[in-house]
Amino acid sequence: MPILFWAVLLFVVGACVGSFVNVLVHRVPRDKSIVYPGSSCPACGKPIAWFDNIPLLSWLILKGRCRNCLESISSRYPIIELISAAMFCFLFLAYFHWHLRAGFVDLATDWPTFVVHLALLTFLLACSAIDVEYYMIPLLLMWIPTGLGLGFHAIYNDPLVAPTGPQATAAAVGTLMGLALAVGLLKLKLLPQSYNLKSQTMEEAQKEMAGMNHRIEMLKELAFLFFPLAGASAAYMITTRVEAIRAPWEAFSAVPFVGRIGASLMGYLAGGAIVWGVRILATLAFGREAMGLGDVHFMGAVGAVLGWVSPLIAFFLAPFFGLFCAAITLLSRKGREVPYGPSLAAASLLTMLIYDNVVAYLQPGLEGVLFLFFGVGQ
Repeated sequence: MPILFWAVLLFVVGACVGSFVNVLVHRVPRDKSIVYPGSSCPACGKPIAWFDNIPLLSWLILKGRCRNCLESISSRYPIIELISAAMFCFLFLAYFHWHLRAGFVDLATDWPTFVVHLALLTFLLACSAIDVEYYMIPLLLMWIPTGLGLGFHAIYNDPLVAPTGPQATAAAVGTLMGLALAVGLLKLKLLPQSYNLKSQTMEEAQKEMAGMNHRIEMLKELAFLFFPLAGASAAYMITTRVEAIRAPWEAFSAVPFVGRIGASLMGYLAGGAIVWGVRILATLAFGREAMGLGDVHFMGAVGAVLGWVSPLIAFFLAPFFGLFCAAITLLSRKGREVPYGPSLAAASLLTMLIYDNVVAYLQPGLEGVLFLFFGVGQ
């Protein structure tokens, strides 16, 4: 099919997906069902007819007002639909027309990876929009692409994500076991819960957090992280130094889907670890909460889909987008705090496009890190 046909088709599909993103943005923070009831006007509550719910076109035809009560409809709706449409179309052109990623050869063979990447970007867009409006990132919306990434790599040989070696897989599994133990201890109240808020509303929570000692809260999170770090170290040492375990583990790790799951799991852990580490260090240094746990899951989802290198690149690109957003806010004199989710999302999209060039430049260093810690190549 002509490249123009696919580009136009994906623009239309992206606009429709953007309409669904608007549903997520409006309903998820309010704990409402995203399935029932159908769309309705936020002002008068009247159901919106299908011909008034066409992405982009209906808002323009109605001039941004409800047909029934004539109340204005937020411009957020067409903006998100347009961003989603442009994102779908642009990513297709970047992958299959401009060939910015060497792993993509033909849509007929590489469409599964492309679809998963679009799904990741869809949830990143939804969480970014929610972060802008509510200063929060719903963890459920990040767990979905995380699970999708793990399941996808288990059944599909993604040409863009190389399987991990036995030691790296062992460290990832050990970390996961340590996390499970830490969560269990937290549920049993044998570990202290950081930011254990009693507030019922967001305003009350902000006031309650303002009176907390943030450094003490970070020490609680360090106690939590001791277990996954210990699990990673123990798993690595056992599978490399205990001969009775090393050989069968290497044989098990050589099974293709095990290495692929290991790569996805390591991506999830690497993405979450770098954000969590900066969160703790910055909070200890400055005495106020730096970044949120939602950002940890945000980058974890990116790593689960794209592998362990991508979230590290995106994390170091994100501050440039953050400075740009801060400058716009300063010039507009709104004086509101700039959420970090949109910067992380924009940096993740950019990483998907320039990954090959960045990795080619950093290849020796990446291979050195892998060999030093896990005895494997890139």
